[in-house]
Amino acid sequence: MAAFVSGLGLGKGSESKVQCSRRLSGIVSMVAPSIPDLVRDVRELGGFHDFFTKASGSWNTERNYHYMDGEHEKPSTENSRMSFDVERLGNDDKREVIEIYDKFLDEEGVASCEGFRVSFKTMMENKGLVKSFTNLVFIPEQSRNSVLSGMYLRDYAYEERRPVPGSFKFSAEERKLILTTKYSKVVSVDSIQLANSDTRLRQIVNYERPKE
Repeated sequence: MAAFVSGLGLGKGSESKVQCSRRLSGIVSMVAPSIPDLVRDVRELGGFHDFFTKASGSWNTERNYHYMDGEHEKPSTENSRMSFDVERLGNDDKREVIEIYDKFLDEEGVASCEGFRVSFKTMMENKGLVKSFTNLVFIPEQSRNSVLSGMYLRDYAYEERRPVPGSFKFSAEERKLILTTKYSKVVSVDSIQLANSDTRLRQIVNYERPKE
């Protein structure tokens, strides 16, 4: 089972997405690493913080889902409309999320992290209204070849309503954030790119988690 989502957002505060599903092979899942000491002296941090400033705000999304997995006898589609708000987290809110995972960062470390709260409402064509929210914190760990990488933490995950850690990569040159999350049964790879101040590109790939 696999799902591919791509999207183009035009105009500040708006976004559109189209989702299709297909079977994928040869995909290697990423294992989220443990959290080492925070790397503080990376040049990409400036672009990292700027990315979250520009990604904040209210967004409206139209999606079309194409399902091709064991739960459906044949390919099917479903449309949805979503509105969601993205707010940056303060240091106290970031610390609360970090402490869920029994991790500790000093004041400078917490300030160097980024975080935001996402609240959304989705009207699904078949499932009706769905509401949810999550708080996320991104902890930079290392910089290599102009790419910042590290761990991201959430108080509640989308696929499973429990804390689920993940890994991220951020390119300041591309203004692109890639999130990888390993759930119990599914691996999700979510890419968010700011093409310019008014255009946001989104792509999500979900696939069955390989047995380990």
